[in-house]
Amino acid sequence: MKNNLYLSLKGILGRKKENSILISMIIMSIIFLISFLIYNQSSVKSLDESRKNLYGEWYTATFNIDKPSISDNGVSSVIKQNAFVYSDNIILGSIGQVDNNFKELSRIELLSGQLPSNKDEIALTTSLLDSIGCSYELGSVVTIPILPIDYENNQLNQQIIEPINLEYKLVGILPAYDVFWKKSETAIVNAIVIDFAIDYPSTYQVLWKGVNSFDSYNLIAGENTDVVVNEFAYPTKNSFDLSLVLIQSGVIAVAFISSLVIYSLLLNRRRRSFITMSNLGATKLMITKLVFIESLLILSFSFLIGIPLGILIGILINTASKNLLLSIPWNQIVSLLILLYFVNASSFIISSILIRIDNPENLRNEKTKRIDNVSVASKIKKSVILLTAVILFVTISALYLSRWTMMAYDRNVDYAAINIQSKDNQFFDENLLYDLKQIPEVQEVAAYNYVGMEYFVTNEEVRQNKVYNEIYDSTLDPMPVYFYKRGILRTNFFVLSEKESDILIQLSDMKQEDIEKFKNGEGVLYYQVRLEKNTETGMIYQFSIMEEQSTQGYEELELPIHQGSKLALSSNMFVNEDGHDYTISNVFADDIEVLGVLPSLNDKLLLGNSTPITNGSIFVSQNFYKKLMLRMEDRIVSNDEYTNVNVTIDRNASYSTRKSISSIVTSKGGLLQSDSYEIVDQLYRECSQKSLIIILSGSLLVIFCLILLWNIVSSSLLIEQKRIGILQALGISKKRLLQSYLRKIILVLLPLIFIVNGLAIGIMSIINQPKYLIQFTKIYVYGNNIYFIYPIGWQLVLNGIIIILYILIQIYPLYKLIMNEPIKNMKESGGI
Repeated sequence: MKNNLYLSLKGILGRKKENSILISMIIMSIIFLISFLIYNQSSVKSLDESRKNLYGEWYTATFNIDKPSISDNGVSSVIKQNAFVYSDNIILGSIGQVDNNFKELSRIELLSGQLPSNKDEIALTTSLLDSIGCSYELGSVVTIPILPIDYENNQLNQQIIEPINLEYKLVGILPAYDVFWKKSETAIVNAIVIDFAIDYPSTYQVLWKGVNSFDSYNLIAGENTDVVVNEFAYPTKNSFDLSLVLIQSGVIAVAFISSLVIYSLLLNRRRRSFITMSNLGATKLMITKLVFIESLLILSFSFLIGIPLGILIGILINTASKNLLLSIPWNQIVSLLILLYFVNASSFIISSILIRIDNPENLRNEKTKRIDNVSVASKIKKSVILLTAVILFVTISALYLSRWTMMAYDRNVDYAAINIQSKDNQFFDENLLYDLKQIPEVQEVAAYNYVGMEYFVTNEEVRQNKVYNEIYDSTLDPMPVYFYKRGILRTNFFVLSEKESDILIQLSDMKQEDIEKFKNGEGVLYYQVRLEKNTETGMIYQFSIMEEQSTQGYEELELPIHQGSKLALSSNMFVNEDGHDYTISNVFADDIEVLGVLPSLNDKLLLGNSTPITNGSIFVSQNFYKKLMLRMEDRIVSNDEYTNVNVTIDRNASYSTRKSISSIVTSKGGLLQSDSYEIVDQLYRECSQKSLIIILSGSLLVIFCLILLWNIVSSSLLIEQKRIGILQALGISKKRLLQSYLRKIILVLLPLIFIVNGLAIGIMSIINQPKYLIQFTKIYVYGNNIYFIYPIGWQLVLNGIIIILYILIQIYPLYKLIMNEPIKNMKESGGI
């Protein structure tokens, strides 16, 4: 054993140049793996901290508790709820007191000011300030209208009980955490005081963080409707896990193949030495043991150098990155280093076992081969081709993964909007739209009037339609058509602005005369989704759900409403089972003309990202709406009016823009119903963080692979060196040598490029389906197909760069050898 160790060590020192290639490759793989793990873990930790700072550290929030019980299993924060904040028939939140654990579990940092310290002081969330129409100026007096928690609606309606106005000094502004913690109609404590003067009955809200992992508490919300699970801070699915595994697997796979190729090339170059040892009496087992011990020494030395360098470089990269918290995942590092060690050791064992030891007779025969039976450029080894394919695939995969991780942001950013809703029995007019359009960073303003009363439509075609009758008698869930009774359809009314009307008109087949009739209020647009029936199962689906799938095996169904149909409309449940018992409550009796039928909706229909538009909805103009109000004897409408306004702003709009929108809205009697830019901002933070990790990892991996390729080419050319010298001595010109090798390289590289790119696109096409991509949809809009956009442009650029670099890496070392004198190239190194 000592002799083998001595001979192995002596052999390593005698071949420093050749072994340095293998050692540098192993060290680079170790450095890359360790530094990547440190950077990734630091990024994940920073992202987790950002989520908790934004959404709180608690696992569950329980509301409407009369007598709170504090669990010993974790940390709890008890929030006392003293009264509701009430304005214009809407509960806007509640006023209450917090304990010492509130700041720890909520992770709330005041945007400005401080928490109250005196009885007359208060801290409010930005959302509540907007809702009650107060300014953000600290020190100003705010009026809070309150109701007791045990109030009854009928007493409020009969004015037996009235809200009480309390005045406080505004000392702190809190972020809008109540938007994220809200569930159903639960009133979050979003107005914090130190004491409450009125003796109202109170309830409690409890924030809780258990000692176990978050996942074990995820089912609590299903058992108790008053429980909110903090899925914002603790997302149940980590979409970065797959890319992390792929990158780690890619590094280990490249390390295995490269170690196998380089070491096999180095051992092949020592074949004459092994034959000499065999002639001196050494068996193949002895030679294999010697080579394996040598490989273990090389591997151990590489790990001793690579591990501290990897940790140091990982820390330096982390330090250079802004806003990253250093976190070293020691368990992952140790596990992957052990795996990497055994992977490299396995490649060395395979290389050692595959050593060819020829007898002297074969060696003599090899020397006497005719040179005219050998081509000028030797074939590129299969192992080199395989490694090149792996390098290409990993590089292109990194490109696709980086685009994939940005899908959630890219899919939603174009549909983000601020949704403004009018208060009960109030409407917006054109003045609000004009004021909003004057804000510099506002891009687009869309408005519509959602008529909240329930309406019903019918006609003879609907009552006699075979498809609708079959659906009515079926047990389909969900029902693709919305019925009140047989032959009577439920519908929703959307009164559109001129802009939204023009978008829908473009989707229909309306003639110019029909367009004029629509705008004059003489007809409607009807949304009738195309239905298809599965011929095998009998299930009926809306085509909009299936349009990305194959329609083979589906039968399109004939639906009753078409252009020119006449509809009867009512706002009351007035029709009997036969559909003929019209009463005075009927609004329009078979005289609503359908001017156009919409089988689908446009994704640019801005109202679609905040309001559910169901199959059977009716779109009308402002003129039609005015006639409808007169017909119902409700009221006279003279000006255009709207209940909802959607505003889109520049992607880089400042927070003050949203603040300006809030101020204008509250001054006009409106409320901020939703702000999907909050979702987009969060998606951008998360997606860009993940994409950055993949891009950096991919870049490092590309550099690593190029260096590795250089080493492999250099090692293979060491074997070719003598052959090139012989060809030069026989009179083969340098130009012919270069051309011959270049031709071989291109003939191998071009098919490889097409195969690898085709494989990458093929894999992406498998997962490029709605059932895999639906996870990225956070802001739902109508008429937008979900699909992954292939980065073909970047892929072509990347392929061009790879081709150029690959040819340079192959040709440059060859050029240096060809420039040598023949006698120098024909020299052969010896030693064990």
